[in-house]
Amino acid sequence: MKSPRIAILATILTLASVGQIILAIFLYDKDGNVAVINLGWVILWISAIFGWLPIYTLKKWGGVPKGKSYVQTTILVDRGVYTIVRHPQYLAGILMGAALPLISQHWAVALLGVVVVITLSISAYDEESSAIDKFGEAYKEYMRRVPRFNFLLGLVRLAKARINRRLKSNDPFQKPDEVELTTVNDLHWREAQAMRWAARVISLLAAASWLLIMLDILLCEMVVGCITVTWETGLLVFLAVVSVLSTVFAWRREGVGGLLMTLWGLVFTIIAYATSRPYEIESMLMTGVPFMIAGGLFLASWWSRKDVPQMLANHHKV
Repeated sequence: MKSPRIAILATILTLASVGQIILAIFLYDKDGNVAVINLGWVILWISAIFGWLPIYTLKKWGGVPKGKSYVQTTILVDRGVYTIVRHPQYLAGILMGAALPLISQHWAVALLGVVVVITLSISAYDEESSAIDKFGEAYKEYMRRVPRFNFLLGLVRLAKARINRRLKSNDPFQKPDEVELTTVNDLHWREAQAMRWAARVISLLAAASWLLIMLDILLCEMVVGCITVTWETGLLVFLAVVSVLSTVFAWRREGVGGLLMTLWGLVFTIIAYATSRPYEIESMLMTGVPFMIAGGLFLASWWSRKDVPQMLANHHKV
């Protein structure tokens, strides 16, 4: 049975969240700052990722009894998105609460966003107290390893932990052999990992930005009627789809994918230069240049790995 405190927080959160969404739709300022609006869409897209991933993760690893909700876990889950933050769905709500004021650019939406953030922060604290009672010292150790909401810090910690684990001689994924990890090999591997993850982050953010721009245009047309659908809108949709496909391919095959992404970024840059005068520089920096940088990093990572002995590379596959 839920306590009155939980019920009150849930009611406040529901009213504030629903009210924020409704106000953001009807108070949307089509003449607002475009850069701020696009930033809001990027944050909203990130919130969607953190909001949906826990459903799959908890169902798979949480030991949820058959027929129960995915939140009814019987095992402490510290895999998947839970290696980045302790409360990904609360983080998703906080990010949405911050994104909607940026999109609508209205003080009322921002005020409700403050209520959402405060309510979710209190709920996360209460949930941690319950988790400590349920899982004991294991959850306290988990709290020391993984931040509550700071997903940037969580990503840095996760990357460092994985690199260090794979460089250790007692790595469980490494088979015994005569190959020793020399300082040069360590350096090659660390450089390759850093370039690979930098490329992944840049390409993911760039692709997500274009998807959100496309969504912004479609919502603007459907809700406000502020944009007339033309061939240029179709071109934006095409660019967004290709951006996502090139990003997915480069993640899987960084050599060929990096080359294709670099060429695609070059084409994207040329299109931006030819169609956005007198704002050529700004358009190129926002469209093709990020993909060219990400593609170059993918290629550099792939090339750097060629210098690592084959046995070492086999042991450190990601």
